[in-house]
Amino acid sequence: MVAGLALALKAIATAGTVVLASTIAERTRPAIAAMILALPVSAGPGYLLLALQHDAAFLASASLAGLPVNISTAVLVVIYAAFARRGMDVVPALAVGGVVWLAVTLLLHLLPPTLFAAALALAITYPVILWATWSWRRGPPHQTVARRWYDVPVRACLVATIVVTIVSLSDWIGPVATGSALLFPTTYFSFMLLMHRRLGGGLVASAMIQSLFMLIGFIGGMLALYICSSRDHLTLGLVLLFLIPVIYALSVLMWMGWRARA
Repeated sequence: MVAGLALALKAIATAGTVVLASTIAERTRPAIAAMILALPVSAGPGYLLLALQHDAAFLASASLAGLPVNISTAVLVVIYAAFARRGMDVVPALAVGGVVWLAVTLLLHLLPPTLFAAALALAITYPVILWATWSWRRGPPHQTVARRWYDVPVRACLVATIVVTIVSLSDWIGPVATGSALLFPTTYFSFMLLMHRRLGGGLVASAMIQSLFMLIGFIGGMLALYICSSRDHLTLGLVLLFLIPVIYALSVLMWMGWRARA
């Protein structure tokens, strides 16, 4: 009973974080929404919950396995954006993107389980993806739509469900599978699913492409988590996992403001 209550409290806490982020995202421009989506509102609490159940070595293995999975997320976003920009519906776009995400993630497991291999894969592929889709950042004009009462709760439930499920199963599936599954882009999926038909595929595609640039901060946070947890400084690693993406996002936001004034 106590364990069930603790699990419920974890789900409520995670859902509350996503509700807050989603509310901010829906009331701002796509660029700001991209910043919110790229923050560790899903994986961050997941790693925090894992830290309550496992030691630093487990978190080190999980974060190392999760680092290259950001490549899978980038590929998924590119596939969705390519479909959405051509006026295709969100369901086939997400179906194809999800299958490709899984395939790329499985391929990435063939990499040697070292920081050098993960960093090299990111350094080679991520800049190419950003360069190839740079012009996709510009979408149609933003349009304001009325929020439906169930939009935010549905998204929060999606994120909370997958985080709680992965944490509950982590004892059985091990750190490598946990690290990969925890990086499944649930917030991205829910955002695209709920907003595609309301804001239009072109606008949502623009936001998602911009989120890839913002995801650099999250990658930095994951790198810090691995380095710190592998040296048995788990608390510092968890703090940096949240702090680095926030500082990065605020820095980009200040740069955007400076560009606008200039």
